[in-house]
Amino acid sequence: NFSYAEIPVLHCASGALNPLKWGHIVIFLQKFYAQYPLDQCTRPPSTCFHTSRKLFLFNYYYKHYIPAQILDLAYRAAGKKPSFVRIYSKIWKMVETLHYFTTRGWEFESKNILTLWNSLNAEDQKVFNFDIRQVNWDDYLFDYVMGVKVYLLKENLDNLPAARANLAKLKQVNLYWNAGFWALLVRFFAWLKQVNLYWNAGFWALLVRFFAWKRTRTQKWSMWFLGFMATYIFQNYDFRPAVNMKTLEEYKRTAALVKSF
Repeated sequence: NFSYAEIPVLHCASGALNPLKWGHIVIFLQKFYAQYPLDQCTRPPSTCFHTSRKLFLFNYYYKHYIPAQILDLAYRAAGKKPSFVRIYSKIWKMVETLHYFTTRGWEFESKNILTLWNSLNAEDQKVFNFDIRQVNWDDYLFDYVMGVKVYLLKENLDNLPAARANLAKLKQVNLYWNAGFWALLVRFFAWLKQVNLYWNAGFWALLVRFFAWKRTRTQKWSMWFLGFMATYIFQNYDFRPAVNMKTLEEYKRTAALVKSF
């Protein structure tokens, strides 16, 4: 029997021993869904965190809300039931609910859990393995996200070739969307230039003076091309750190081993 002067508090937390940061999760998800896309994917997956609320709202409306409205309009025209705005409204509520937790971090000391771990013999450490330092987060995330795909969404891994082909088509659609967006933006600035009422209208007037005021048509299209290419490069080339992702065969072997218990 043991007696303690104080009640021992043990934090079995990863933060101090084997931290997993949101930045790494974002990179992993981006790479995972590029290689193992969902069967019902409706746009190229992208994951990012913003320190600016305004930039976050811009991306939400530009990448999600406006396309959802357009798709619902197309579905209505085709006599189908619209659902994209409703789905994104649920996603918006979830993001706003989790906002407090996803934008903050907490530190929990784990000294006592290490003391307990070091007090175990080798056999007990093998049977009661709670050493969070041994967790490979890339493998953990792979199993977690693949499990969502296979067991929650009920997707068949044999459909991956079709899902990848669908993702390739969606990237083309996204390419046309960005081209149209930048073209409209250039035309919008040109329109602002012709309207005297907006010359001194704060922020937009400054943008016109710096980017569209007294510019030639060639210069305007050059601005469009540069903006369009910047978007294309950002979405199609990944310059972020690499993650160690297991192969599909390794995952299948692990899943088969779990099922055997």
